[in-house]
Amino acid sequence: MKRLWLIPVMLGLLWATAAFADAMSDADAAVTDILWNYEGAAENAVYAVDARGYLDITFPRDVPDDVYIEIIDALRAHPDIKGVLAGKSGPACGAWY
Repeated sequence: MKRLWLIPVMLGLLWATAAFADAMSDADAAVTDILWNYEGAAENAVYAVDARGYLDITFPRDVPDDVYIEIIDALRAHPDIKGVLAGKSGPACGAWY
């Protein structure tokens, strides 16, 4: 009887794990969809989505500023992406010339 409190705790942990997996999957799908519209970015951007749905993305350094800003604005506006940390410090890809 002493360990009955463990059942709701374990169920809560299982639910939280499933919720984080859904957030990560939804955010990853959103990033893929947005980057697909920008040919060079989709192939040359490096990104990671954490379990809560936050995105860390690095673009090649030769991506034009207007394209970079447009992509970042689209990523930040998407409801499945909780936050965006972005930079243009990756190796030049040559796709933007």
